[in-house]
Amino acid sequence: AWNASNQHSLLAFKDAISFDPNNSLGNWSPNVSFCKWIGITCSSPHMRRVVGLNLSEMDLEGAISPLVGNLSSLQTLDLSYNRLRGSIPAEITQLSHMEVLRLGANYITGTLPPPLGNLSALTDLQLKTTNIT
Repeated sequence: AWNASNQHSLLAFKDAISFDPNNSLGNWSPNVSFCKWIGITCSSPHMRRVVGLNLSEMDLEGAISPLVGNLSSLQTLDLSYNRLRGSIPAEITQLSHMEVLRLGANYITGTLPPPLGNLSALTDLQLKTTNIT
């Protein structure tokens, strides 16, 4: 039960993190099933698709990789209370199953990707204390 695309996208996400002071992503390794990685929730029963990425309050620094948009089954993305910079990748708007998007309490700047309205399943959007316009 291995999904190469999900693993590749998650490793790209890790690569975009420049500083991980608590080694929160320490077990994010190709040698470990990504469904066992810290912060990852996979769908059941087959555990093949990433449905949750929750790395809030981990003091992560860096950017949000555009490849997060390839996690096509993602329902929850919570990166709040970190030190992430840069902008929200437009690719996030491809995640049509997204229900929860929390990016608040970061140093994210720029504008909200206009097609965010395409996320028809979105019920929880939290962007407080960011510099998004």
